[in-house]
Amino acid sequence: MSLTDVVAGNQINASDINQALNILQQPSGGVEAGSLEIDGWAGASGDQLSIYLSSRSRGATPVSLTISTSYFDGPTNINTPLNYSHLDANGVQIWQTSNAANASCHVGTTFTWNY
Repeated sequence: MSLTDVVAGNQINASDINQALNILQQPSGGVEAGSLEIDGWAGASGDQLSIYLSSRSRGATPVSLTISTSYFDGPTNINTPLNYSHLDANGVQIWQTSNAANASCHVGTTFTWNY
């Protein structure tokens, strides 16, 4: 049995849905890569800047997160390396503190979820 895509008229088969679910449900040993940008302002040195990232995987809890120390947007007024906490099946908080009071504290990097 297949469904019909009402927009384009294409058929959607069970194998298409299973492939999409496999992407969303990472197996043990699977990985998921992405990138992020933390940007904000700090009123004083030591203020925390953070971002919460949702995982695309559903039903699987990552065992760790690897944050690259090779930054595509070099750190400006933010300490490095970045830290993470609250890792669960829904996502993770990535954070660090500022090293100065500044209206433009930022860093961009890549990361990998490890399942």
